[in-house]
Amino acid sequence: MTLTVARRARAAALSAALAATLLTCVATATERVQRVPVDALTVAAPDAVLVAHDARLSIIAPAPIRLAVPGSPDVVAVHVQGPLAVVSMVDSEFVRRARPTTNLTLVLEDGGALTVRLTPAARASDTTTDVLRFERTTAFEAATQAAVTEAALHLLAVGGEVAPRVQAALRARTLEAQRLKDDAEVAAAAAQPPRAKAARARTQRAFIYLSSAQTVEVAGTLWLDLSLENHSQPVFRPVRVRARASESGPWHPDEDVRFALAGDVVPADGRPRALAVRVRSHDGSSAPQVVEVEVCEAAAGRCVRLRLP
Repeated sequence: MTLTVARRARAAALSAALAATLLTCVATATERVQRVPVDALTVAAPDAVLVAHDARLSIIAPAPIRLAVPGSPDVVAVHVQGPLAVVSMVDSEFVRRARPTTNLTLVLEDGGALTVRLTPAARASDTTTDVLRFERTTAFEAATQAAVTEAALHLLAVGGEVAPRVQAALRARTLEAQRLKDDAEVAAAAAQPPRAKAARARTQRAFIYLSSAQTVEVAGTLWLDLSLENHSQPVFRPVRVRARASESGPWHPDEDVRFALAGDVVPADGRPRALAVRVRSHDGSSAPQVVEVEVCEAAAGRCVRLRLP
């Protein structure tokens, strides 16, 4: 019995020592990853990196690498795969004796460029970095979005075509910007209780009925609680909603008015479909006033206009 307890104690001690060793190795490996923030299209690592002859340096770029250009191919050899570049020092008497510093430029698929200075290490123990990771910051994303947008607008202005990759980038950034804006609006709405008032009204044209139940002001934005009914053929598909502050005044800019319909179309079944309309002020001030709203099927199609009480 005593022997079994002793064996268990030795096993526990061995396990603890092994765990401590593994944790030390993990901590050491983590510390040997050097991160370089990227806030522009062209960035250089601030310090030269030592590379041992019997080791490799892995460079991780924020985008696939199109071309790797060493300053001196007699000093540095590079293998590229996607966003990864694996660097090794040329094992020659000159490199071991002189240990010259050379540069390595990585040209990325998205037009960016990264530069690293490399120096052969006298001993493997002199090296401090196994992985050099370039990571783009939010400042880079903002600058890139502005540059991509400007380039796309220029191409459109001169009648050129926007490349599919640029279109995809614009679409992704636009969706992300809209998500952040919506999150901010929801947070503001949670901080301010909404102010609602009844706005019961109903009108019809070409057997399309437009009704209103209430208006709600939330965080400087006006929401209209509407519904649509279709009592004629064919189906009614809203493509544009306009709103204005007076019956004879100008319409609010289209970009300030957004709508969402419960379903893509209003079938000819006479049943109401919910229509939510959001109206923002053009200058970001308090919620705009709306006394009239118009819903149109198409540019020259059916339209129905409602005056709010």
